[in-house]
Amino acid sequence: MATDRVFSLLEREFDTLDIHAAVAAALKPQGGADLSAHEVVLDLAGRKSGAIRLVTTNFDRLFEDCDPEARSIGPAHLPDPKRAELNAVIHLHGRVDPEYLGSDDEGFVLSSGDFGRAYLADGWAARFIQSLLSRFSLVFLGYSADDPPVQYLLEALKGASQAHGRMYAFQSGESTVASSLWENKGVHAMAYDPSNRHEALWSTLEAWAKRANDVDGWHDEVLRNAVRGPEALHPHERGQVAHILSSADEVRRLTQLADGGIPASWLRVIDPRERYGQPEMDASSSKGLLDPFDQFGLDDDAPPPPPDPREGELSYLTRPREVPKDSWDGFDLYPRDTSDAARRSGIFHGRNAAKAVVLPTRLDLLAIWLMKVSHQPDAFSWALKQPDVHPRVKDLLSWAIRDGADKFPAEIARGWRYLFRTWDDRRDEPDQAAFAISAEVNASGWSDDTVRRLMSIRRPRLRMEPLFRIRPSSDDERVFSLNIEYPRPTSMWRFRPRCLEAPSRGSEKT
Repeated sequence: MATDRVFSLLEREFDTLDIHAAVAAALKPQGGADLSAHEVVLDLAGRKSGAIRLVTTNFDRLFEDCDPEARSIGPAHLPDPKRAELNAVIHLHGRVDPEYLGSDDEGFVLSSGDFGRAYLADGWAARFIQSLLSRFSLVFLGYSADDPPVQYLLEALKGASQAHGRMYAFQSGESTVASSLWENKGVHAMAYDPSNRHEALWSTLEAWAKRANDVDGWHDEVLRNAVRGPEALHPHERGQVAHILSSADEVRRLTQLADGGIPASWLRVIDPRERYGQPEMDASSSKGLLDPFDQFGLDDDAPPPPPDPREGELSYLTRPREVPKDSWDGFDLYPRDTSDAARRSGIFHGRNAAKAVVLPTRLDLLAIWLMKVSHQPDAFSWALKQPDVHPRVKDLLSWAIRDGADKFPAEIARGWRYLFRTWDDRRDEPDQAAFAISAEVNASGWSDDTVRRLMSIRRPRLRMEPLFRIRPSSDDERVFSLNIEYPRPTSMWRFRPRCLEAPSRGSEKT
């Protein structure tokens, strides 16, 4: 039976004040109570920053015992999150009096009737949570999906106007089970292993609290760790670097470090197509095939499908892997980068990069970082796979090669110069160009311009391709193949050259 129903039955037999006194006596902590979990939660709620943002449905005063200077607020004096800065431990369902003899003057939210008034009839608790969601995201800690507070709260939010923040909940067990419990309630579940008395949960919260207590120190430590390269780190450590690269302020910090701070191999983490690339050979490895996902994947990346035993190794190596749609892409645009109206795909790199608008600050700073590491083979190897990059990126790379030539190995500098030539050749694909000329000729006849354009389709162009391995074994080793391509349309478009048609009777044309 749900707890709120139990207290509804108790209210039929006992006085409310007696029930509250019994609850307070049961909650009174014994001497030497372990408050380490409360300390962690307070740190996560922003205690060290001077603005505690913590809402609890606990009646006890253990958070206040951890920090006697923390402001404590009961349900009768809830602030307006839309107007006031939150800096308090807010007891949404009431709190015990300081002596644990009963509830304070505001009472407890215990029974079904109490919950109904708080979330449905009077709705003061629901309105407060709605106001919170207009400014913040909410994280539920210590609740199950069928707890009465959660049930009443989410039921009350169903008819509310669209909130800006999201709701998250820690849930023990498998990820699929956790999602099934919460997702239909509009809450994103964060699953964890409950073994060893929820060790995974508390060690994670302690790590997060460490960051909350010293944000600058945490970022410096992550960047120092990232200097080792993504292959030397665990997936969650690569995820920490990805978190830093998602913020303009943190990328600016990175560009201020010597030589870009972290090696160019992080491009293979930033670009999801690299993380989900096909297995490749490494000239410096004796392990044979290396899977980029093992070396560059993030902790929240969905693993690629395993090889099909019915397919041969060649098929496994040549068939492209599909990149999940929700995979983190450091070159993508995020709401903090620009407005939705200015959102354009392929702005940093891709076929449409040359037509893109001005780079947002974060991506511009990533371009500066790329310039600083462009002498490294990994930077060139990544760029070699791109059909084009933003003009700002090309300008920075050209400047680096021109003014910092002494840092570039001869083979890398030579490769960049050829690559700029291929990027500057912006001709359409032969079939696309031939189709456009065919449509124009059929509509308007031949002209000197269409003849020149038709001939230009066949003009040879430079083609560069990466070698079949993850990276070279030395800076001076060959890292690309150079070819001359003679474009040729794969389809024969039908032209009707009007200038060669038979003249009409009486015409002097020949």
